Amino acid sequence: MDLSFVRAMNEHAECYYLCDIYPKLYRATALDLRDAPRTAKIYPMTEIEGMRSFSEMVPINRCHVINRTSNHPLHPSNLFLQTSLLRFILDLNPDVIHFNNLVYFNHFYLFLFRQKLIISIHDPFPHSGEEQDALSLSARLYRFLNRLLVRRHLLYNEKMTDAYALSRRISPARVITSRLGPYDYLKSIRTFSDVASCDFLFFGRIQRYKGIDLLLEAFQLVLKQAPLARLVIAGSGAFWFDPASYGIPEKNLCIINRFIPGPELADLIESTRVVVCPYRDATQSGVVMSAFAFCKPVIVTDVGALREVVEHEVTGVVVPPDDAAALAKAMLGFLGDEFTQKDWETTINRVFFVEEGSWRAIAAELLQKYQTQ
Repeated sequence: MDLSFVRAMNEHAECYYLCDIYPKLYRATALDLRDAPRTAKIYPMTEIEGMRSFSEMVPINRCHVINRTSNHPLHPSNLFLQTSLLRFILDLNPDVIHFNNLVYFNHFYLFLFRQKLIISIHDPFPHSGEEQDALSLSARLYRFLNRLLVRRHLLYNEKMTDAYALSRRISPARVITSRLGPYDYLKSIRTFSDVASCDFLFFGRIQRYKGIDLLLEAFQLVLKQAPLARLVIAGSGAFWFDPASYGIPEKNLCIINRFIPGPELADLIESTRVVVCPYRDATQSGVVMSAFAFCKPVIVTDVGALREVVEHEVTGVVVPPDDAAALAKAMLGFLGDEFTQKDWETTINRVFFVEEGSWRAIAAELLQKYQTQ
């Protein structure tokens, strides 16, 4: 999301971007930085080969890469980078520092700028199965320091603001909100490879809360009425059940159980009819915004703040959670006459690339909040 946001914000203000990269992220969905320099320092984005594909998206002279050579926050190279980053920000003297995460050890220097600092909270509460991580001593310490030292916390939905403020024991006035726009960076890295088309696509990490077992149960029902339907499940992670136990033929089901590079993901989304998110819990969803980048409709369950993002029967379909029959009915709607006549692409393009859901509108709205905080 950062690239699209920075591009849009630069239409309204002078916005600089520091992209923080460390070895664990050298190969992430959006990135392939296996040839990144082996020197820890701040580089202009143009000097990192794996970032050049994004040069047309952002004002390249205002974008830099924090190139870390160690994942360990106490490594001498990371301690040195703290001082380099401090000098960089002092020289820049920005009015606002928007940090896209909680402040952890590698960015402790940001606490010196806490009157200018806004942090983004992407997951206000842990997903099912991730609660233990949130209870660790280090996680609780960082939440405490961010609560104590950062005045403004930004959420990407309205629904969870009061609950978040209560859980962090901060005033609701310290919580501001914004929205996610389409992850259109995917368009800049698409390779147009020969990917077989499918009717339904699930992509993302394989985790219990994602409801993949529910999706397969619903797809069994779909195949009874649409025996030629095809579903692709793409993502890394261990299944907690045996997908083969559903007895779905290979011609109908393709499981790509590995890391999906960004260019391949872009091709998969472009080649599908509908993206399905059968989640059991959620906040907002980058998966939805990746689908909208290609103007693909989505089927989502009514959990978290997904209903804020997906307008029922306008940009997608919202179904009750944990209801395989309802999910199957929605899927069949896209295969039959119920939804096939709708011009999804035109509507999604208008909402998320022209009107209130566009990054341009999001940036203008958030700039006003920057100025009034």
